Amino acid sequence: MTAPLGNVKASVPPEQLKAKMNPGDVSFLGFERKDNVFTVTFAWIDMIGGHHEHTFARGDIFADFNKVLKVFTDGGLPIDPAKADDFHMRLCQLSTVMVQEQAPAAKAEAKKEEAPAK
Repeated sequence: MTAPLGNVKASVPPEQLKAKMNPGDVSFLGFERKDNVFTVTFAWIDMIGGHHEHTFARGDIFADFNKVLKVFTDGGLPIDPAKADDFHMRLCQLSTVMVQEQAPAAKAEAKKEEAPAK
């Protein structure tokens, strides 16, 4: 039996949060795993300079991308329909990397908890 994974939350370094973004830019802000549900937060700048942030369920990025795409476009991000598949692929890659990078740390923590006390 494997130990359940704990809750994890991570965000980008403060200097990256303060980095200047231009209209049309999208930035990954962080992720969280709470009660085995992964969420990913992105920020973007609309075409008139407005700042937007939204947290998505990681599963929606893979399985319900139209819903995710609607949030971005409703938030003023112009996405060329011909490039929507590329945008989807990039968000999926980022979400996958996020989990893979945390997996070794989570496994090490689980092993520590399973180790018998001496």
